[in-house]
Amino acid sequence: MKKALSLILSALMIASILAAMVIPAGAQTTALITTGSGNWTYGWSNTDENLPEGWYAKDFDISAWYHNGKAPFRNSATRVALNGVVRAAILKNIEVADPSAITALSMDICYGENPVVYINGAEVWSAQGASEGFVTVDLSEKKDVLVQGWNRVSVYVDNPNGKFYFDMSLTATVADAPANLIVKGDAWAYGWTWMDEQFPAEIFSATFDPAGWPAGQAPFVEYNTVETVLAGVKKAAYFQEIEIADPDAIDYLTMHIFYDENPVLYINGVEAWSATGYTTTAYETVDLSQKKDLLVEGTNRISVYVENQMGGYCFDMSLLASSKAAPADPVIVPTGASCEGFTGFGDANAPTNVLDGDNNTVCGSGWAEGTTQAVTVTLDKAYDVSAVEVSCKNEGLPADILNGGSWGSYDIYAIEGETETKIGSMDAYAIGDVLVLDEAVKADAIKIVITSWRGVAWACVADVAVYGVEAEEETPVDPDVPVDPDVPVDPDVPVDPEPPVDAGDATALIAVLAVVALLGAATVTKKALVK
Repeated sequence: MKKALSLILSALMIASILAAMVIPAGAQTTALITTGSGNWTYGWSNTDENLPEGWYAKDFDISAWYHNGKAPFRNSATRVALNGVVRAAILKNIEVADPSAITALSMDICYGENPVVYINGAEVWSAQGASEGFVTVDLSEKKDVLVQGWNRVSVYVDNPNGKFYFDMSLTATVADAPANLIVKGDAWAYGWTWMDEQFPAEIFSATFDPAGWPAGQAPFVEYNTVETVLAGVKKAAYFQEIEIADPDAIDYLTMHIFYDENPVLYINGVEAWSATGYTTTAYETVDLSQKKDLLVEGTNRISVYVENQMGGYCFDMSLLASSKAAPADPVIVPTGASCEGFTGFGDANAPTNVLDGDNNTVCGSGWAEGTTQAVTVTLDKAYDVSAVEVSCKNEGLPADILNGGSWGSYDIYAIEGETETKIGSMDAYAIGDVLVLDEAVKADAIKIVITSWRGVAWACVADVAVYGVEAEEETPVDPDVPVDPDVPVDPDVPVDPEPPVDAGDATALIAVLAVVALLGAATVTKKALVK
């Protein structure tokens, strides 16, 4: 069988894609500013005059600075050309959802000359002269200048020697963010047979070496002119290696898989999941959290078997790890959804499709910064919501998801009646993320607002899932029974009843004893509950 396989497999490329993604589980990078980004506000001087006093402060009014452009800025005919500039001030506002979650802050900057970088009015870095290219600067010690909400990044650049140019990125490492171990459309080493022969069992072990096997980009299909085509394949095996820094930090492991047919998933040589038949038009979501202990620190081998018994072969998958535990409460079935601020296909598609779970048909359009683009999911009644899951549109993702893939940043609001309360934010990298609340929040609707978007897909909300339990009815307060707030009642101290009236018999005494007995029982019950 090994000899037959060696004749079948053609070494199109060395399977160097193993260990393609090295992302520590439980942490993820978030681009606060990307190189070549737009919406920089800028002002400049063509003389030695100074810039306005305090121009770099967070509250400096830039409304009169009507110039707005896209980096890079330079003495050039392309992009923003500031020929003859002597000094320039370049500013951008950014949103930070939770600065306390940022564990590291890094800047890549290309400059000429003498740059000074401020965040919220505080100088965080400066340099002399001009750079030959992008320079990486660790700003982790300055991350505390960031605040929740909007932040002002201000940059000074001058031009004493005719070398004016500027561009930069700002990247935060965020704790407890999901890690995309494998993304849809990723590269895999693979082998196949056109016969009914079985693959040797060792092929799916943790130590099998697929050197010399071809490599290709998923999805793998039987008939297509774009993706990796395996026409006439009978059985196929796929391999990828991923690096995990801390497997103990993983609580939530999710796979999205598209297959035809009868797939079997192995993690480090151990079967972790299998299915019969094939998917139709959607990626199937599989909770692998109970199999997370198969992952080890360092290199992990992911192997997948797929066969083709009925024709119509295909395979693709993703694997998402999170340090947040999977929601324990059952998913709430929303009654509908509505879109806000989308154009194009966002209104053409039924908003309820963001509830169908296929991460395909969405509410969305081109990203419009400054315009509220949101989806509101309505519930049939009030629930105590414990978690919200939001997915992006997975479209055309390269293996390097952080530099070219699709992801969105979202603010999540709980709505109860007419009241909207922000309950958190998330970065849904390609597949999505789960916002797990420390304490359940009562809501009859959930609103997801896109705050930024990056990647090759439309700015959108692809799927939403809400977790929680039905909220208990609140006991109404009887307005006819006044409560004296100044007199605290100690439930463990019985209140003496009014002195009985001697009617000449034991009736009053019996009544008093009955009251005392009831109070004693109430005291015992209270203490039992306290224990």
